Formats: sequence, structure tokens, C-alpha cells
Amino acid sequence: MWQYGKRMTAKEFVEYVKGNSRSRLTETHVHGTWSPSKKAFNGKNYRSLQDGMRRFHIHSRGWSDIGQHATIFPDGKVMTGRDINRAPASAYDHNDLDNDGVHPFMVEMIGNFDKGHDKLEGPQLAAAVYLVNHITGGRFRFHREMQAGKSCPGSGITRSWFEQQLKHGRCAGPFDRYQPGQLKEAPNGAKFTRTLQYVRGNQMTGSDVLAVQRRLGVAPVIKHGKPYGVYGPKTERAVRSFQKKARAKNPTGEVGDWTWGKLFGILK
Repeated sequence: MWQYGKRMTAKEFVEYVKGNSRSRLTETHVHGTWSPSKKAFNGKNYRSLQDGMRRFHIHSRGWSDIGQHATIFPDGKVMTGRDINRAPASAYDHNDLDNDGVHPFMVEMIGNFDKGHDKLEGPQLAAAVYLVNHITGGRFRFHREMQAGKSCPGSGITRSWFEQQLKHGRCAGPFDRYQPGQLKEAPNGAKFTRTLQYVRGNQMTGSDVLAVQRRLGVAPVIKHGKPYGVYGPKTERAVRSFQKKARAKNPTGEVGDWTWGKLFGILK
């Protein structure tokens, strides 16, 4: 069950969403607080800063709860806000308020990101990129793109720059333990070239996914009479179970180079 005010890492938050969301999250609405700015954060006052926003949203805005599903702090920690299964209070006429279980995901980043003020960088940027990539598959809109007269998330953050950060986040090198060429091909000829993971709403596909599914006994999608590899929640669960049996230090349900090596072998 979703709980307000839980603090965690970006990766933990993504797992928390997977475990608690019954909704299809269409895109991420990216906001910056403006006030409080980064200087208001002292490294400890996560809850008090978010509670202040919540009180303002309820008592001054007249909303039923805090507007955002997640608050991202300058140190990269993430705190849960509004229930993920409720539409956000993001931008008028863009919240998708009907009760069909389909709506945007909203994040609020602590900081005044207008030009000449705070910069979106370091762990906070990394957390924002991770959430947008892993929860809505890189799909996002800035607050100012939905509401005229706003600079939010800040005039110092351009769309092209943020898109580039998302691209870097998705394309980070997948080889942590081994080098390219050290891992065996799968029986279907697929090679390890990327970290395979479940991304809600934008699931990874390909022959490498199909190879993992066949190895773990997960039934693939059949299209036009042919098997089609789609990395969904069943595949993620099967990978996590395999990792636990293989005594992985951190069974994430993702197929990195270590897991691929365990599945298909290492070239000596």
C-alpha cells in the first residue's frame, strides 16, 4: 500500500512504484519548486520541507493532497507524495482526472532553477533522469509546456539539455564486471549489448529479451505466429528469482553483464 512521506533512493522508488501502482503512467510532468530553493535544504529536513508544500497545496490551493507523486531533494533522495494511483495536481487540463487508471506521473524537484540561481546537477539530476527513464520510458513534459506564463521547472533547464541527460542515462555502459567480447552469445545468437530491465509503459523488446525468456521458461508474446521478446513484469520476476538462486548480492530483476554471464556463460 502506498504511504506518504517515505524517503528512499531513486532506484528504490522505482521498485516501490512497481509494487504499488495499479495505474498506467503515461508521461512524467517535471516541476521545480522555485520556493523552497536548494538553500532551504539542510540535509535532514526532508519531511518538513515536503510537509510545508503539502500544507500549502491543501490549505492555500484547496487541493485534496500534495500535488506531486514524488519530491526529489538536492542529495538525490526521493520522498513519496500523493498516491501513485491518483492523478496529480500538475497543470490545469493535463492531469487526466477521470478514474480510468491512466494518468501522468508528477515529480517536484527542490530548487529555484531559473537562470542565475540553483543548478540541476549531481545526485538530484541523476535521480530525476532515473525516474523519468524507468517510470515513463523517457516520456516527459515540463510544467511550462502545459501552462502559459510559467518558467517551471526553471528557465535554466532547457528541454534539449534535459533530453540529452535522459539519453545519457539510458545509454550508460552496461559492462560493470566484464568487457565486451567476454560474454557468450545466447543460443539464438543474441549478444549482451545493454542492460535489460522492465520499463513500465515502454517495455524493452528484442532477440536478447527473447533469449532470456527462453532460458528462464517465460512464455514470449506471439505475433503473427512468431515469438516476440518483451521484457515485462513476468520476465522481471523470473530474472529476480534466478538471481536469488545464483546468490546475487542485489537481485534487481535486471539483466546486467553479471546476470547474462550466469545465464549463458563466460568466454575463457
